Amino acid sequence: MRNYSFVAWAPVENADKVHEQLRIAHAYQCGLVALERERRIEIDLIYQRALPAEWAAFSAAEAAEKAAFEACRRQRSNGGDMLPPDDDMKSERAEELRAAKGRLEAAREALKVARDAWYAGRKALTPTIKDQLRAVDKEAYAKAKRAYNLAGDVGLPWGTRLKIAESVERAAKMASKAGSLPHFPRFDGGGAIAVQLQHGLSRTAAMSGADTRFRLEIEEPRDEDYRVVKKDGRVVELPRPTPGSKRSQRRQVAVARLRIGSNGRAPVWAAWRIDFQNGYRPLPDNAPIKWVQMIARKVGSRTQWQLLLTVDDEPVPTRAHGPTLAVNFGWRNLLDGGLRVAFAVGSDGHREEVRVPAKYIEGIARVDSLRAIRDKRFEALKKDLEEWISDGAPEWLREATEWMSMWRSQKKLAFLISEWSRKRFDGDAKIFAALEQWLKKDKHLRFWECDEREKLIFGRKDFYRCVAARWAKTYARIVVAGMDLRDFAELPDPLDGAKGKDSVQRRSRFLAAPSVFFDAIKNACSTRGAAFEEVDGKYKTQTCNSCGIVFAFVARQSLEHQCECGAKWDQDENHCKNLLASGSAARKKAEVLAPSVGGEGGDSKEKKGRWGKRRSQQAE
Repeated sequence: MRNYSFVAWAPVENADKVHEQLRIAHAYQCGLVALERERRIEIDLIYQRALPAEWAAFSAAEAAEKAAFEACRRQRSNGGDMLPPDDDMKSERAEELRAAKGRLEAAREALKVARDAWYAGRKALTPTIKDQLRAVDKEAYAKAKRAYNLAGDVGLPWGTRLKIAESVERAAKMASKAGSLPHFPRFDGGGAIAVQLQHGLSRTAAMSGADTRFRLEIEEPRDEDYRVVKKDGRVVELPRPTPGSKRSQRRQVAVARLRIGSNGRAPVWAAWRIDFQNGYRPLPDNAPIKWVQMIARKVGSRTQWQLLLTVDDEPVPTRAHGPTLAVNFGWRNLLDGGLRVAFAVGSDGHREEVRVPAKYIEGIARVDSLRAIRDKRFEALKKDLEEWISDGAPEWLREATEWMSMWRSQKKLAFLISEWSRKRFDGDAKIFAALEQWLKKDKHLRFWECDEREKLIFGRKDFYRCVAARWAKTYARIVVAGMDLRDFAELPDPLDGAKGKDSVQRRSRFLAAPSVFFDAIKNACSTRGAAFEEVDGKYKTQTCNSCGIVFAFVARQSLEHQCECGAKWDQDENHCKNLLASGSAARKKAEVLAPSVGGEGGDSKEKKGRWGKRRSQQAE
């Protein structure tokens, strides 16, 4: 299965029915989430009734941990952790903070013991209450089936219902792993309309106009497609491509028609104009189309549409012979201001450093500046509004703005302005005009910010795809180190250190997006006949590729390292060479770590893997 996506514009036929179906789909999704929450709560009640002692101990330990955390947080907010490390640390406030941290650690240990006992009791009890659990699941299935039929009665296509049920099931599994209930989705105007094409539909059949489920019609470009209206009102005519040229083939406009209902036996169509882009990634004619999805996604104040076609194509056979490329992912700020996302070394001697495009980093800085402008205007207007309300305002306005000083989202103020417009009163003309002016400017800045961010993210993704495609065409096998970003994605405990700790590393990870590059390489290998292999990357950064000794050195201090054997290497390049090496030069297990350069004698300690540790080593 492979997905082909095409940019689409707003619906040009039956737009009202399309938006109505998006709302119905959201209501159906919320109904399934409610049923899943009800099922989970009923199952938890069964366990709680059967294990009252374990549940009471777990609940009490959880409440005690929350209380200890709040007490410790209040002590920190009083400034107890900001005292200098000298005799002043013996002050009463510092002692109270130490005591609060000690109580928090004890509460967390008690919570861990109670949680383990609760889960162990549930696991042991499960075989004896299978009949009760089966009954709950059977009842939930019957309710979901009833909701499925009711959604069909109000006009929601069965393909859309199937996709929504799949998404709710995935969300329920993720919430179960996290130990929480699935959340109700918020409706922002987005969603998806899906149609399943049973037995498949070829590209030729879709473009013939005979199918009653999905149709593609190539459309001649319109005059407005080659016309741009500037801000000052000037109309600029764009050059038209020569018929039959490569440029005309690259930019083909088509009309996608999707069946969204029936009028008796006749189909009810919704139509979108799409950028077919035949010259970039042509839709295969011999691969049947299995699913058609029209996805609406909210970006700022506008809606982006995307046509997603899922085709059942045959896998590309992998090449048996050819060079191998080893790739090491990461995010590293370089001395010249660049940001490295990966380093690659080939068995043919090729070495390459992949950096995040400088244009992307500069563009994100501009986007952040737009966000800062919005925040400054928001805070200034809040102060002016608070001063005006303090002089005298209706009771409903005082209640609505009681916690306005804690607002962090401009949407709250936008909702207040919307409500205020329906409850105008004498004396509010000047302040309400200022609010309307702020809202108009904020909408413009928000659209600008979101649009620029989307363009930059798409440009970075396209750059990664081009690099991955070039590698997959050149090399028969690409080896990458296993990457797990969950430890790095977790925010540090606010009680462990300063608020801005590791903020630079977290921002660099978001800028580099190594997981996006990882997925691009994996996809490029599957479409170009290259073998993709993910291996264990533990200790390969600290292992010298020349002598095989494992060194414990501070990776943050310098990019290059010199081994005791005299070899000097780049950390990431050394990692790639160890991935290419066979056995002797790259040990999978580190028995004893050699002392770091400039370290203290032969003191050795256990070393965690590159992706298994929460943070990189701290500088001495």
